[in-house]
Amino acid sequence: MSPFTPSQRSALYTEVAAQWGIHAPLLAALAQVQGQPQLAHDSTGLGMTPAGSRPLAAVQDFPGQVYAAAQTLRHLLDDRAAWDFLGTDSNVNTTSGDNPWDKQRGTYTAAF
Repeated sequence: MSPFTPSQRSALYTEVAAQWGIHAPLLAALAQVQGQPQLAHDSTGLGMTPAGSRPLAAVQDFPGQVYAAAQTLRHLLDDRAAWDFLGTDSNVNTTSGDNPWDKQRGTYTAAF
């Protein structure tokens, strides 16, 4: 399999983000800043490694990296304990009460 083209990456980010209820640009940003692990065909991942119940095989290719990253982001966004740890009230300026979204600015909160 050859590396994903930029348009294929974008389409995958969009599809997976919609499935997990997150913003696709978050996945693209992870890919840009992480650039690891090294995957087959000179691709790089979104920083996902095997952890917990996630087996190595699930994150050894680019689509697996994208799915794992989306799942991880969704769980972090849903984890109220994590926001308490950051000192962030997840109910302030949010769209759904469980998403660190600043409605007034139209962006994620600074803590996120």
